[in-house]
Amino acid sequence: MKGIRIKKSIEVFFVILIIMGLCLSAVVLMDAGKKAYGRILDNNNQLENARIALSYLGMRLRQNNSEGAIDYIQKGINNADTIKLMHSGDLEGMVTYIYYTDGELKEIYTWAESEPDPEFSESIVSLEGLDIDFIDGYFKFSAHYTEDGHPRSIEQIIGIVGNE
Repeated sequence: MKGIRIKKSIEVFFVILIIMGLCLSAVVLMDAGKKAYGRILDNNNQLENARIALSYLGMRLRQNNSEGAIDYIQKGINNADTIKLMHSGDLEGMVTYIYYTDGELKEIYTWAESEPDPEFSESIVSLEGLDIDFIDGYFKFSAHYTEDGHPRSIEQIIGIVGNE
């Protein structure tokens, strides 16, 4: 009788060990899935922010693309390359400055006669990096992001009227 009890106890013990092993495996797999999903989500968010920045810049330049309405200021606001958009029509006398600083694409909307104050700037989107180049009437934007620890960038080139 004692031998049967010991045998059953050993069987129950091994069944419990197997169940605990399966539970531990499930927890490890869920944690690995959570980390992978977090990485994928972070990669997608960074790429989306880069695309948002380029789309915003393209839209703003196209809206204001008229002779003399767009200026490029090297080392402008906060010592960053800055785009100055002079508005016309109902908004004549107003200016928008767009620049990248401290990991954010920002804009300042102000009167043309006043000096732009970075304190009043609004953040458009957070980015790892943004290069703004102006060559022969064309803006070249390079938005930088990281994908799985590797630096990546997407670019956009936009031609403007005048200001060459």
